[in-house]
Amino acid sequence: MNGYQFLLARNRLLHRLEDDLARLAGLPMEQHEAQAKRLRARFDLKLAELYAQVASEYPGERLIACRNPELSKLRRHKRQALLEATQKELEKVRASVEAG
Repeated sequence: MNGYQFLLARNRLLHRLEDDLARLAGLPMEQHEAQAKRLRARFDLKLAELYAQVASEYPGERLIACRNPELSKLRRHKRQALLEATQKELEKVRASVEAG
């Protein structure tokens, strides 16, 4: 696994964590906190497994993997804004096609 593949796999894990955490929004606070803690622990374990896979391919090198929750939140909001903008443009296309 090269560095690019590692980043893709890590980003998939991050997106899955973000999505899973977003689904917890409707739960009572105690349940929400317990589930969030469990999800983060699972994420940390999966990330460690991924890191171990990459580290074994680069013996003697120091590889660093970190998670920035603020950057993650910013990127989630940016993705959502891009999706909404795309949806608006698609609505224009749909209306144009329907109008003939």
